[in-house]
Amino acid sequence: MSAKILVVDDSPIDRRLLQGILERQGGYLVETVASGMEALAALPRFQPDLVLSDLLMPEVDGLELVSWMQSQYANIPVILITAHGSEELAVKALEHGAASYVSKSQLAERLPEAVAQVLAMVAGNRSYAQLVSSMTKAEFSFCLENKPESFPRLVELVRQIASSLGIVESVGQVRLGMVLEEAMLSAMYRGNLELNEEEWLASNMQRSEGLRLVEERLSNAKYASRRIHVDMRLTPEEARFIVRDEGVGFDVAGLEKGDRTPELESAGGRSWILMQTFLDEVFYNARGNELTLVKRAKPPAAPLAPANLAASVSPS
Repeated sequence: MSAKILVVDDSPIDRRLLQGILERQGGYLVETVASGMEALAALPRFQPDLVLSDLLMPEVDGLELVSWMQSQYANIPVILITAHGSEELAVKALEHGAASYVSKSQLAERLPEAVAQVLAMVAGNRSYAQLVSSMTKAEFSFCLENKPESFPRLVELVRQIASSLGIVESVGQVRLGMVLEEAMLSAMYRGNLELNEEEWLASNMQRSEGLRLVEERLSNAKYASRRIHVDMRLTPEEARFIVRDEGVGFDVAGLEKGDRTPELESAGGRSWILMQTFLDEVFYNARGNELTLVKRAKPPAAPLAPANLAASVSPS
C-alpha cells in the first residue's frame, strides 16, 4: 500500500506542484489542505504517514504546526518546505520536532529523496525489535566500505537500540537515524572521495557531472580503498557515535558549535543543521575527518501550544 502524505500549503499553485511531484515520482497517496487548521482537522480522518508543510503560512505557520503535532501526533514526522530568508524559523522548527526540510528552490530534485528517506526511517525493519527489547547497553565498531546502500541497515539497528534504551521515542528515532546516516554519507563523499561542497551537492542532486565524478573516484584505488569507521556506545543515559573517514580531512572552522550560518540549500549545510538542532553535542577533530555525535536521554520537552490552535482544536 502506498504511503499517505498530507500536504499543507496556503498557495493553490504550490499545493498542485507538491502533489504532482509526490504522485509522479513516488506514487504516494496525497491529500492537500490550505492551512494548519485544516491539517489538524484532516489528521484523524486521513491518518497520514507523513506531513509535508510550508514553513511560512498566515495564521498558523509551519513552526506552530510542528509544535502542536508533537503533543497530539508525535508519531507522524513533518518535513518543512523552506524559502529564502526563513533560515531561523527552519532551525526553530527542527528544534521543536520537524524531521527534515527541503528548500523551495530545490523541490523537484530534493523532495522525493527527502520523503523517501523519512518514510524509510518510519517504516524501518522491525526484525531487531524483539532482540533489543531486553538490552541494557550496546557497544559496536564497524568498518564500512563506500556503499551507501549498506548504511540503512546499520541505522535501523541503532534506532531500535536507542528506542529500547529510552534515549529517543517516535519521531526522535527518525531524526537520530537521519543524522547518523548523514554523518556516514558525509564521511564517504566529503571524506573518502574528497568531494568539495559543490561536487557533493551535484552528486546529491543526481546531476550527471556529480555522478560521473563519484564513479571515477570509486574506480580509483586511492579513494575506493578507504573505509568509514563507526564506533558507537548506547546506554540508557546517552547515545554516542564517532564517525571517521580515511580522507585528508577538511577545514571545519566554519562549522564551530553554535554556527547556524551554512546555506540551507547546500548538502553539507543541511547535514550540519540537522545535527546541530537535534543532538546535544556535535564536533569534529582538528583534522576534520572524525565527527562525534552525542544524543542524551531527557524527558520530552513540553511542545509549544499556540493559542490559536489550542483554542480551536480539541485534542484527539
